[in-house]
Amino acid sequence: MKLVGAAVAALGWVLTLTGIHLTASTGGRIIFALLGIGVSLVGVIYILPAAFNKNAFWKGNSAATERASIAAAAKTTMEHSR
Repeated sequence: MKLVGAAVAALGWVLTLTGIHLTASTGGRIIFALLGIGVSLVGVIYILPAAFNKNAFWKGNSAATERASIAAAAKTTMEHSR
């Protein structure tokens, strides 16, 4: 997903640069530039954060946290049974 987001952001720049070469009119270039900026923003604002937030450090390692809580509960149960 990270590569897809980076590719979409780069595609926006390619679209903008291609528009410069495809049309000589100012209006056409503005349209290509706005489309390129829009595509880049989709990659940067929507796709990349979603990919990076999957393994964000502030979310913690949920599997490790769950194992630790199970181990603590088992230890407490073992101590009470003695």
